[in-house]
Amino acid sequence: MMENHSYDDHLGMLRRPGADGFRLGRDGRPRASNPYPDGRIQHAFRMPTTCQLSGHPAQDWLASHVQYDGGRLDGFVASASGPVSMGYWQQADLPFYYSLASVFPIADRYFCSLLGQTYPNRRYLMAATSIGQVNDTTPALTDYPANGTIFDRLDAHGISWKDYFTNLATPELFPPLFLKNQGTKIVPIGGFFTDAAAGTLPGFCPWARPRYVSHRVFDHASICKLVETKWNLPAMTYRDANAANMLDLLDLRRPAFRTPPRLAAPLLDTDPGALACDTSGPGVIPPPGSVTTPHAIPA
Repeated sequence: MMENHSYDDHLGMLRRPGADGFRLGRDGRPRASNPYPDGRIQHAFRMPTTCQLSGHPAQDWLASHVQYDGGRLDGFVASASGPVSMGYWQQADLPFYYSLASVFPIADRYFCSLLGQTYPNRRYLMAATSIGQVNDTTPALTDYPANGTIFDRLDAHGISWKDYFTNLATPELFPPLFLKNQGTKIVPIGGFFTDAAAGTLPGFCPWARPRYVSHRVFDHASICKLVETKWNLPAMTYRDANAANMLDLLDLRRPAFRTPPRLAAPLLDTDPGALACDTSGPGVIPPPGSVTTPHAIPA
């Protein structure tokens, strides 16, 4: 689950057959644009580097709804995000992502569950509800969904699972779940490589369908629905009960990736210029030439 990013800003230039992406002009550049409040037009632009501005783009409830604008999607630049919301990266900037998206299945109609910040969406990922929260509220010890989490469902039916994390374990957003499983089922990422090498990965582990593009509408609750469908578990809320189950992205007849495919090296295969921000900062945003002023309309 990425933060502050969209399908287009990461994969809009993928140009994979059958997958959604930018509409390109004759110059090969995206035709997407968004207006400023004063009428100027911000055109989509390749980000100068791989660095992101501090605190931008915005992803809070208000900014997200200004951007959405009732479905018109014309409020990105006008929102607190500003012009950086029209920036995108391409293969030379994100070679590892592009190689992943070229080999594994992708879903170009997957949306967040709640048009807002990170924490409520991560709660939907685990419980198909944000327990009424719409922003990054610090979790309280009593924060817990009435019908439990998908991990509780797995435990109740004797199905193994683990949450491997790098620096912040998502289950910490439900403190009782985290405290109960910390160090046993919620473990650092190093445990994944150990378990994978030993062939002891848990039962919940998606057999991806190679080079497949799904156009079905999904959200984070669809992950819960996938688990429920696979093991015939009851739904937790209205949201997962009515979510698409994502089975079309899997081929359960054979493990297609038993032999790992070759993927790009995240840094070695990246355009060196895109990494300049390590020493010089994120660059000029918006870049020169990306903003135009419409011609005045005669009275």
